[in-house]
Amino acid sequence: MAKKIFLFGLSGNMPHLRHRQIAELLAPECDKFIVVPCGVRPDKLTVNDTSSVDRAVMCDMNFRNIPNVEVLLDDLEKEEFTRAYDLDQQFRRNGDEVWHVVGSELIEGGIDKSDVSTKWHRGRELFKQANFWILYRDGRPSLSHYELPPQRRYDTRVRKYISSSSLRKLVSDHKPIDDFVLPEVAQYIERRGLYRGLPVQSKSILPAIKERRRLLVVWGHANSDAQETASRLKSINESNPELIIVIGGDGTMLRAIRKYWRLRVPFFGINRGHIGFLMNELVDADSNFIRLHQTLIVYQSPLLSVNGHLAFNDVWVKGIDEKIIYVQVFADGKLRLKDLAGDGLIVSTPAGSTGYARKAGGQTIKIGESSLLLTGIAARPFVSAPVDINSEIRIEAINSDRWPMQAFADGEKLGQMKELRIRTSRIAAPELAFLPEYDLTEKSADF
Repeated sequence: MAKKIFLFGLSGNMPHLRHRQIAELLAPECDKFIVVPCGVRPDKLTVNDTSSVDRAVMCDMNFRNIPNVEVLLDDLEKEEFTRAYDLDQQFRRNGDEVWHVVGSELIEGGIDKSDVSTKWHRGRELFKQANFWILYRDGRPSLSHYELPPQRRYDTRVRKYISSSSLRKLVSDHKPIDDFVLPEVAQYIERRGLYRGLPVQSKSILPAIKERRRLLVVWGHANSDAQETASRLKSINESNPELIIVIGGDGTMLRAIRKYWRLRVPFFGINRGHIGFLMNELVDADSNFIRLHQTLIVYQSPLLSVNGHLAFNDVWVKGIDEKIIYVQVFADGKLRLKDLAGDGLIVSTPAGSTGYARKAGGQTIKIGESSLLLTGIAARPFVSAPVDINSEIRIEAINSDRWPMQAFADGEKLGQMKELRIRTSRIAAPELAFLPEYDLTEKSADF
């Protein structure tokens, strides 16, 4: 059965309450309301001033828990700008009815002079053939019948308008934005230091609060110690938490991150496993909980993106049936390793450099450093070398028929491959929270 789909494009370079109001108002009018934050745009350079990760986080926060609403992050992950015409064609392929949600200023002037017709790719064609849900903005001239597209709805219910650029200016001027954005968006902007003209840091502070935090509690069900600790803690508002408590070891944390990273709230680990690099070493935890009214140190750590999969710690390749691998490695198209032979090769994040890579004899990268780590496993030549965190790493099998390789992401088998492309995800960077005495930077030196 054909669905009615609304497409709502925006920069996401500070999504705000008016954007959320539009989604809440229009979502009941359709089967699916899809928010599309755009990728890199050469015509709007301010879009590129804020990282794709930060825009993805704020969009997920802003539109969370609205029925029928989905945030599509494909453009941010690819750092591309899919034009409205191409989106229209993409969603029409299944026979669905597609509507473009636009502000009235884009329609002013009609088919001959409007921004849609003159600035959009194949705009005149879209103007004549596509469906437009037009939102009137206060202060703009009313549209005459002759200016309107043939297939349209003209909606005057959301009149008040504020631009994201004006909100960014408020932040840069150190003025409050609490009346215009969700509290979690405002807090994220403050913690990350966005829109201040300064380098954004991977380490930030989650301020102390007077009330109990809204918690989602996750634990390793096969771990009796974790179950016992979990029995003394309770989830508070699982659908809208501000902190995810993970009880167990690093494996439990990795599983929790894969499942819940799009909630966009920090993960606070309690070690009840064998290895707890990602965890806080708490002896006691009860329902009054561990001084979570206290300030927490938070680290944003990137996930690796590989062939549609995500990994927090590492991606590695190894041979099949105990055979060696024989590969060459490129970084951003430049040959980095030629004719590497051995049991395997690991690409790890700073957090992951304390795990499998460390056991293979690799160096440790401190959390917050802008590097990934290449580490050979019993390889010739031996390698343990940093690579810029923004590089795309390509591992290419040499004579894959004779020396086949298989790939793994955080231990999950991805299958046999001739080539692997690995880079830092542009949409997924979960945050880990620690009490000050368990600062992750200090811990990394001890592992």
